[in-house]
Amino acid sequence: MTKTNNQKSNMKRPTLPIRKLWSRFAKHDTLIIGAVLVSNFVFAQNQPLSPVGTSAKEVNDVLSGRAVSIPGFTLLPGGVLEWPSKLRFSYGGGESSALPKSHGLVRAQPGGNLTLQPLGDYKRTAIDLLPTDGRIPEMDAIAEFTLHRIHPTANDQEMISFSALGKAQDHYSIVVEAHGKGQLKPFSFLVVRGGLPANPNQQPFSAEAMQITPEGTTEFGRLRKGGPLKRPVNSITLEQPIPTKAGTYDSDFVRWIGKTHDGTAEHRVSWRSNVRVENQKGQSSFVLQKSLDDGAYANTLEVKSVGELELPNPGSAVVLKSPNGRRWRLSVDDGGNLQVKPTE
Repeated sequence: MTKTNNQKSNMKRPTLPIRKLWSRFAKHDTLIIGAVLVSNFVFAQNQPLSPVGTSAKEVNDVLSGRAVSIPGFTLLPGGVLEWPSKLRFSYGGGESSALPKSHGLVRAQPGGNLTLQPLGDYKRTAIDLLPTDGRIPEMDAIAEFTLHRIHPTANDQEMISFSALGKAQDHYSIVVEAHGKGQLKPFSFLVVRGGLPANPNQQPFSAEAMQITPEGTTEFGRLRKGGPLKRPVNSITLEQPIPTKAGTYDSDFVRWIGKTHDGTAEHRVSWRSNVRVENQKGQSSFVLQKSLDDGAYANTLEVKSVGELELPNPGSAVVLKSPNGRRWRLSVDDGGNLQVKPTE
């Protein structure tokens, strides 16, 4: 089928203006990115780019204030790309004045952000990273969002990744990672308020609720500056949901698991603790339990809210150490008589 001259003209890719944008107007890098993206889209749709022509003057007109209108998209002055009534993609990150130095250190300055904003009522802002439409990897990241502290190379990397891992690992992960010249850094959960020049009267407050160290341990409540709470604070809290009917509700457990291996199989030695609520008057016990493998848990120690200490197993004893280092077992017989015997 023979195409008309007009059809042939519409299929020409507008490469000249884009090339001139790169060579002559490099300072408008944000708009260049948008122009390249929309020009590719227009070419793929066999649609002409309008009002951009083939001269550098017309390109400069766009950079100086004219909008580019293409089917389904609008490229606004200043490098703002819009899907009308759907989404706006632009440069952002705050237009406040430069942040002053803090204790002689140069702070990160605002203004280096890419901004997404839905257009319309009750719309959600989100970025979806989808798996490939081909064969999905069986191991490592299927989809990943990564923040780098250094420019990555084949040998040197220092980063944190939010990852959906493949079938071999079969879980989601937050991974702090370093290779070569990169160094492992702590991963912290922080809350921060105040400290901006625009709010000099706001009382600054910052706290590190939790930190995962480079050695792979977890620490709670390391740092706290300002704020309404004074130390000591509740760094870790386990609380039951709000009850919906009358009754008593024990707390959840904290569990510790040790292991043995007898040369044939692995065995789990478990200890756990919780708060047991005994009645509506608020009497309760702090309970310590133990278990082996999948066996039932048995109470080994109870601290009563009235101040009593109970060893619930029959024949239990308290072991005391004398000044000379000997250990003595203190127990009671069926007649209520205390007995003290040396431990074996």
